[in-house]
Amino acid sequence: MDIAFEGFTWPERFLVLTTPFDFEAMRGMCFRNYIADPEEWCNCFKVAGDGPPGLWRLVYPADPDAPEESLLADDFVQNKLQNFFPLEEPYEIVHRNLYTVHQRVAANFRKGRVMLAGDSSHVNNSIGGMGLNGGIQDAMNLAEKLTRVWKGEDQRLLDLYDLQRRSYARDFVQEQSIQNKQRLENNDPESRKKSLDGLRATAANPEKARQFMLKSSMIEAMRKVDAMTLEGS
Repeated sequence: MDIAFEGFTWPERFLVLTTPFDFEAMRGMCFRNYIADPEEWCNCFKVAGDGPPGLWRLVYPADPDAPEESLLADDFVQNKLQNFFPLEEPYEIVHRNLYTVHQRVAANFRKGRVMLAGDSSHVNNSIGGMGLNGGIQDAMNLAEKLTRVWKGEDQRLLDLYDLQRRSYARDFVQEQSIQNKQRLENNDPESRKKSLDGLRATAANPEKARQFMLKSSMIEAMRKVDAMTLEGS
């Protein structure tokens, strides 16, 4: 469609490993865990899969200069898991993948009769789960407007979709997902302490905690963009 996909690509790749090891039962972990470490971060979360225990997925940053075959090799993969979660036996790995990570937003979500949504319109790092959730929100927003246009309303509603969802992806998802990554990989002791102290203070204050949840759950930003209108509409 000759639509620019504006943004940048991170130098490091993400290593993704999936295992049936039950981190909830064996480690007391919740279904979504973000582990910040001065040397290396890790995400550990529950995903779909027959169970119990089902499947758990782990995500690590990967050396941008290392060959793909070495990053996916059994010894390297086991070492990654054992460094974070020591186990007396090797982990069972049912899936492994290495992928490039982008932060990009399409210059337009509408071009004539073509509408962009989901990964075709915006991509970001996976820390926070905002890519898939944002794509679902795109679909809900667009479906509502397409239905109204199909019933005879002004096609400018599709331009409103572009305004709302592109603003959302550009001004919120990109900013928040980049901050999530930077928070995990921060290795400055003073800065890390300040960030953790701030999170503790937020958790201890019910009103601040509520505002934090409204923002991190994407509800606050959704309310703002849903209130947007086209001039003269």
